[in-house]
Amino acid sequence: MGIIFQDAFDTGAVLDKNKWEINTLNGYDVILENGKLKFSATGSWCGAYVHPRVKINKNKIGHKGLSIEFDYTIGNHYSSADKPYVGFYNASKTPIRDNRYNMIQCDGINSFLIYLADNYDSSKRTKFSMAYTNKLLKTVSVNYSVGEILHIKLLLNKNKKNISMFIDNEEAPLLVCDIPNWDSLGEELIFEINSNSYSRFVEYYDNFIIKNIAEYRYLLEQNNQYYSLKSQFYKGGQFQPITELNEKETLIQSDFETYGIDDLNSLTKTIDTQDINGIDKGNLGNGKLFEIPFSNDFMSISEVE
Repeated sequence: MGIIFQDAFDTGAVLDKNKWEINTLNGYDVILENGKLKFSATGSWCGAYVHPRVKINKNKIGHKGLSIEFDYTIGNHYSSADKPYVGFYNASKTPIRDNRYNMIQCDGINSFLIYLADNYDSSKRTKFSMAYTNKLLKTVSVNYSVGEILHIKLLLNKNKKNISMFIDNEEAPLLVCDIPNWDSLGEELIFEINSNSYSRFVEYYDNFIIKNIAEYRYLLEQNNQYYSLKSQFYKGGQFQPITELNEKETLIQSDFETYGIDDLNSLTKTIDTQDINGIDKGNLGNGKLFEIPFSNDFMSISEVE
């Protein structure tokens, strides 16, 4: 729970709310509730803003770039100005906030923002948008409901010079924002969350993982089928082959980026454990005979005395 910085970002350190820089105004509150960052607006009309942010040293970002993952619980946002976002901007510049559009602008290098929600008349529909400078670039409408938890991943791609977004491990190809000049970014970047609403709302941000993008991604091959250790392919106690790759003779880079794992240590991680009692089958010479039923779920057996 909370925030985990990996690789060049203090490996394994779990940070609490107090490690964020947080500004709050009228009617807003940000607390750490069960390890989650909880945002809430208590008034019926709150024209205030909250800006939790974390500084990232640009020189510590790896060769391929930076990955930020977190779980986002959708809150009620009805007005056109109700646009909670996550994004980056240059720490060496003073941000100028345009409260009419809830944008951040910085002198020289402007912000790269992803709006997580933009609901007008319905709490049943969410729009994800990508913006650069003070210009809205692209919008994707999806039917996620208020209260639903989405897993969001942002990739700050150093080689491709862009920012891409994944929603529940599915890439949103329309939500890609180019970074015109990586070298002109300052020594520190600010990763910021903004939440704004004109109505009462509660939303959560949880399970942050900030790490460098791995140099390589891996797939497993067995009996001419490809497997991934990602959780969405683990069903019925077994890892399922990736059906999208079954007909391919040669894999391409995007296949590894989409389905591959970047940590081979996951091969040795325990997925699940079960206790099984043996069935007494009577005496067997100097010992006892037990019958132990196993299903295909079992990958290894540990003796317990």
